[in-house]
Amino acid sequence: MSQIAQKIASNTASQLAAKVINAAISVVIVKLITSTLGTFGYGEYAFVYEFLSFFLIAADLGLFTIAVQEMAQEPRKLKETLRNVLAMRLVLVALLSGLAIGIANLVPTYSANIRLGINLAAISMSLNLLAVTVSSALQAHLKMTRAAVALVIGKIVSLGYIAYAAIKLPTETLFFHYITAGLAGNMVMLILMGAFTWPVASLGLTFHWPTWKRLLKRTIVYGSSLIFATFYLRLATIILQGSYGSEAVGIYNAPFRVYELMILVPIVLMNSVLPILTEELKQKSKRVRPLLQHSLDFLMLAGIGLVAGTFPLAKPIILALFHETFLGSIPVLQLMSVAALLVFMYTLFAYFLLAINQQAYLLKLNLAIALLSFPLYLFFIKVLATGGAVLALIVLQALALLFVVRKSNQHQIAPLSIANGLKAVFAGALTMTSLYILTPLLEAVIGIASLLVLIPFSFACYALLLFLFGAITDPVLRMILKQELPLIRPPQKIALDARVTIGNKAGKGWYVYQLLEALGEIDQRNQYYLYARHDFHLPPGLGKNFHKVILPLPLMIWHIGALVHMVVRGIDLLFAPSSYIIPSIAIFRKPRVILVIHDLVAFLFPRRHDFKATAVEKSTLQTATANADHIICVSENTKNDLRRIFKVMPEKISVIAEAARQNFKPSQGKKHDQKILRKYNLPNNYLLFVGTLEPRKNLVRLIEAYHLLAPELRKDLHLVMIGGKGWSFNEIFSKVKEYQLEERVHFPGYVPDADLPAILSNARIFIYPSLYEGFGLPILEGFACETPVICSDTPALQEVGHGACYRFPAENSQALADAITDLSQNPAKAKQLVAAGKERLKQYSWQKTAQAVLDVLES
Repeated sequence: MSQIAQKIASNTASQLAAKVINAAISVVIVKLITSTLGTFGYGEYAFVYEFLSFFLIAADLGLFTIAVQEMAQEPRKLKETLRNVLAMRLVLVALLSGLAIGIANLVPTYSANIRLGINLAAISMSLNLLAVTVSSALQAHLKMTRAAVALVIGKIVSLGYIAYAAIKLPTETLFFHYITAGLAGNMVMLILMGAFTWPVASLGLTFHWPTWKRLLKRTIVYGSSLIFATFYLRLATIILQGSYGSEAVGIYNAPFRVYELMILVPIVLMNSVLPILTEELKQKSKRVRPLLQHSLDFLMLAGIGLVAGTFPLAKPIILALFHETFLGSIPVLQLMSVAALLVFMYTLFAYFLLAINQQAYLLKLNLAIALLSFPLYLFFIKVLATGGAVLALIVLQALALLFVVRKSNQHQIAPLSIANGLKAVFAGALTMTSLYILTPLLEAVIGIASLLVLIPFSFACYALLLFLFGAITDPVLRMILKQELPLIRPPQKIALDARVTIGNKAGKGWYVYQLLEALGEIDQRNQYYLYARHDFHLPPGLGKNFHKVILPLPLMIWHIGALVHMVVRGIDLLFAPSSYIIPSIAIFRKPRVILVIHDLVAFLFPRRHDFKATAVEKSTLQTATANADHIICVSENTKNDLRRIFKVMPEKISVIAEAARQNFKPSQGKKHDQKILRKYNLPNNYLLFVGTLEPRKNLVRLIEAYHLLAPELRKDLHLVMIGGKGWSFNEIFSKVKEYQLEERVHFPGYVPDADLPAILSNARIFIYPSLYEGFGLPILEGFACETPVICSDTPALQEVGHGACYRFPAENSQALADAITDLSQNPAKAKQLVAAGKERLKQYSWQKTAQAVLDVLES
């Protein structure tokens, strides 16, 4: 690991450890306070901080985040930035604390305790905000270990003071001492934070208005969003205090502390995911969707499990964390787990919108939710008191989730799947039922200590059920075990059937060959194992991470032998870009299977496809698609066919186009081209077809169209049909003989790849009349050689050649003849098509294809 990576890892670990320790100390503090103050006293204590949060969140304004970014971008200005931000924060804190104190002292219904608490806590919270500001310099230097130490020591000081007061001091003074304990802890934290920061940047205050203006401009949207979000979260406490008093606030706020701990889970996860998500979006990577899907799966499983455990365990949790006087908080805690589940999912989509720079939308949404929250809380609290406050919170979180999902879906290919969430609901329901049966039995025997048994049991039961239902996928499992983010896999062993690259190559053979060449240029990380029956030459330029695996087995058992060899060898991923046989028998959990589907001709045009190939594909493809973890289709048309025939879910499919081979270029010179034409006894003026000679290519109609040309045009133009003989090729030759065109129609047979560009470049027109294609690669090669192209109106050819081909109805020979005539006699139109073809070609390259395929392999 590099030094900078080690620093980042250490920095992150320190912050996480500090949050865990801080949360644990906070639980102990809340336990001491609720046990000694009761619901009424704790309600007053909680209200003090909730009231101040209304005001002091405006002093935050996201300045910490902005300060860290400024210091990281301009390290030389670190000291200046820190002093300006510190001064801004001090001014804001002073103004807003004063405003809060002033308003509190003007409200006649607030008790003397509340007023005194607000006066003291305003100073305490101000010190905390200043300490956080100072720590921004440590964050910019990746030295947050020091900040973590200061935070924990400050919290320990508060805990020590509270523990001493709870044991030694009179009950009537505890409220005052508990508030003072927070002040003391924050004072110690600020002093330590300043001492730790001093070697990095000496502290001070700078009042430079241009800098303030620039910083405020940067932070106003994010800061305003924070204010609105805090407003609707804290408003319930203010309304409860005014409507029902401090006891209701205590009943509501105790479980709210637990709720705040619950919603740390998605924030911690998405803070880790956000930098990678932002980078992948910037690169327009195919890995964005898998990252979002795996993150959603994790959050749904965690959130639903949280609800399933909280409902039956609410009573022992309340007794363990608070006091028996807080039993009225049980339904509040239960409902808050539902609100937390909504926040889990909301956080994912909100961070996605942040990553695509939709901060303004989030600001508007938070403003709308904040405005709606006031009448909603008033209504629900008036009718249902504390329960109404939680129901209003659930409604608000549900609305926020609905709108961020809707906005996110506008920027994605399709909505994310909730299939694993539905499985989690069943697992959660069964877990909840078992806990409802077991909890009272254990409580009767061992009381609160039953949590020590029930919590591990609930985890184990829920996890086992998720596994049995198939909800825990490999990426989600790695997230649970904290091994890695769902996006990043360790280097994999990837197996590939390379037999189609041997000998004379047709469409799939060239696809695999070109893809291997392009993968070799961009991937030195994964290990590729290329399986074949006989020795073969690897594409030139492949690195040492590409290995040949020769299995000289009879063809009848080769596929089974290859799969067994993959399992024994520990292959992680079977990438199947040409054959469906091994994927159809890959029933084991490992290797994973990524399948490439080029077309579905065996299902759509079985009579026009080779009988043996049709039989094999019909017997294997459906099982292969079911076994595949993900499927790559070479066109939207193939994807639509696949979904229609096999009902495959859209999120399981990625569309990754092919590309023209790199050696397909315009004419390399008359002398070179004439040599190639003489080699195959070709005329100077000719129409050209390239592809396998088989019924699906619609070559009988091409010959009919050629026959329908005016005699003078046919006399000027020959017809050249390049390609190996496929099945049922005799009818093509019979049609030539029928029209007595033996002298005008030429069949050079299979032509090596090196010679094709010259032949294609010198053709007057390239014609591709196919009845069905999965992609239509030859028309891209026609574009690359700057030859005008006529193609049939089949969907895939329209998709690939959009606007750059002369199209005709596939089953109309006369229409094809008319197209040839028109294009032959209209040089301007031919030139226009060539220009459009060159422009269209820019959208395709093997580098793009390989990167997109690699994204899928590593997702």
